[in-house]
Amino acid sequence: MRLALGAACAAAAAATAAIALATRARSALTYRLAPGSMRGLRAVVTGATSGIGLATASALAAAGAELVVLAARDARAGEAACAAVRARAARGCVVLCAPLELTSAASVRDFADAYVARHGQLDVLVCNAGAMLRAREVAAEFGGAERTYAIFLGHALLLRRLEPALAASRRERPDARPRVVHVVSSLERRAPALLDAAGQLRVDDALAPRAFSTTGAYATAKCAQLAYVQELQRRRGAELVSVAVSPGVVNTRLDRFLPSPQRAIAHVLKPLLLRTAAKGAETVLYAMSAPASVVAGAYLRDCAPLRPSAQASSALFADRVWRHAEQVCDAALAGAPRA
Repeated sequence: MRLALGAACAAAAAATAAIALATRARSALTYRLAPGSMRGLRAVVTGATSGIGLATASALAAAGAELVVLAARDARAGEAACAAVRARAARGCVVLCAPLELTSAASVRDFADAYVARHGQLDVLVCNAGAMLRAREVAAEFGGAERTYAIFLGHALLLRRLEPALAASRRERPDARPRVVHVVSSLERRAPALLDAAGQLRVDDALAPRAFSTTGAYATAKCAQLAYVQELQRRRGAELVSVAVSPGVVNTRLDRFLPSPQRAIAHVLKPLLLRTAAKGAETVLYAMSAPASVVAGAYLRDCAPLRPSAQASSALFADRVWRHAEQVCDAALAGAPRA
């Protein structure tokens, strides 16, 4: 029995060591922003109070960005995140927090208009915020869209409303187009078919109450977002650089949307099995700093190209997603004062 117990302990120790080594390998950083490489740039990061967003904002500030704005749903969490970013910021970097609820068209308008009025220029927009919801919710201000999908639509509206700041960046930096980096997910491959036989978008059907699932809704939103990123580059590539990033499986707070039993299990296993937020942010940093000729319109993971699903790479699907997002944004902006 003693021999068996000793063997079991040795096996457990070996397994623990193997996990620890694998974790270090997954978390070892291979791409960093050079000191001063972001000097003079102004950036906005959504979903910046924790996880990949916080790691991205911290890296931008440490690399000498002139301004880093953390867009946050929760004011208290936003101020705490700002304090953490300021602690790492290079001299002269201004770090601010501003309220933003992406499923509220009014909140998006208020955030963008305040940014344009106060800061004028925007060089980097990181669309990082996302959610995995346990139950179906709708966003009334986005035509009753399911809330996971509405976060993607909120980013599309944010981009539209920030256009004066992006235009200012083009004027001030004529040799460099502003960057728009969207954080997506390889789960986009699990999205259901989102075009019907006539080639029309059927997002509402896919996210209807009878069809709703946490993973399905998240995959649907990320598939549409990935297609939108590529269509954005096709349509506006002369004005900006649009990039999509899959950060890998990262230890973030997305599990807070899971039911309690799964959340408890995830809390124990995440530190052992998942990448750190800093590692997850690595390709985001690459997307915002690598030559435009390398990353424009790209879908990246681990600082290298990744093949999208057949659906996300479909030109017809991308066109339909774009048109739908534009229609929803037009309706959301109807009657709002011009930026």
